[in-house]
Amino acid sequence: MPELGEVRKATEIGHHGSSKWVWHACIDCGQERWVQLIDNKPRRLRCRTCSAKHWGEIGIINLRPNRQGSGHRNWKGGRKRAHGYILVLLYPDNFFYPMTDKRDYVLEHRLVIAIHLGRCLLPWEVVHHKNGIMNDNRLENLELLTNSDHVKLHMELKAMNN
Repeated sequence: MPELGEVRKATEIGHHGSSKWVWHACIDCGQERWVQLIDNKPRRLRCRTCSAKHWGEIGIINLRPNRQGSGHRNWKGGRKRAHGYILVLLYPDNFFYPMTDKRDYVLEHRLVIAIHLGRCLLPWEVVHHKNGIMNDNRLENLELLTNSDHVKLHMELKAMNN
């Protein structure tokens, strides 16, 4: 851990360019971090959080709360489309949350089958749309297969069409 006031070149701390940086503490909260030197003075005296609070308090920045989820103006009910499929937003308290991607969405057809079975699907389990329509997620149109069985099925369908 560097000492307060220690100066290093940009390349020594993982930045590009030839500028110099100083290990500095925020004047409000004391958080230590690297700050670029301009004319041998720290470019910023406050960390990002304290800077936003400071400018908001003196009325220069309008600090509206971060509107996420149902409070956001573009909210569409936690459903979105991607590559022909429907994705559904799940929250961490949901039983099926382990099936989500890094942005907390799960493919709707996988969720429909998982709810029907009463368990989370395993990564190698594939849900096949019988009629080929990727956003038709009715239970009667979905079939649970292993990845190898799914590949075989598509090979057979391809052979039949040729």
